[in-house]
Amino acid sequence: MEWVGPLISGAAVVLVAIIEAIAARERKRIKADNQKSDALMNGVQALLRREIIAEYNHYTEEGHIPIYGIENVLDMYNAYKALGGNGMATKLVEALKQLPTEPPEGERT
Repeated sequence: MEWVGPLISGAAVVLVAIIEAIAARERKRIKADNQKSDALMNGVQALLRREIIAEYNHYTEEGHIPIYGIENVLDMYNAYKALGGNGMATKLVEALKQLPTEPPEGERT
């Protein structure tokens, strides 16, 4: 019966090693998932920034922005900010808000 104590101690050491190996693998998986998530969020943010810039260029050239256009830009901007976007887009959106929503008289199509 003297072997029971060392057997239990040995089994406990093996069990702790198994648990630690599983925990290390899970930490590695979570880190990889977080990196993928960060990359995805950064990619979406970059696409939103690009679209806001494109809308700014288009509507400032037109000289006006229809209501549906500003609503679309604001939706993109809100998502962009939620993803941690910077103030560059804020300046563009503020400028778009200042544009009239109707074309100047004589330019209606």
